[in-house]
Amino acid sequence: MSLWNQITEYADKTGKTSFLLADCVGIDKLTDAVEHEVSRLALQGFIEFEENIAGGSITIIKK
Repeated sequence: MSLWNQITEYADKTGKTSFLLADCVGIDKLTDAVEHEVSRLALQGFIEFEENIAGGSITIIKK
């Protein structure tokens, strides 16, 4: 399942538009592949994201 599908499914299921990536897909740190996909989705305008480097968490804001 693509990251976008997982984000959409989680947002629809919970009714949330802002959530931690770890809660959605179990990823708590950006690997190169995840960073690329999150950046791609953000560039396309589907999401915004905030990375908390100290805490190692990523907040997804679904548009």
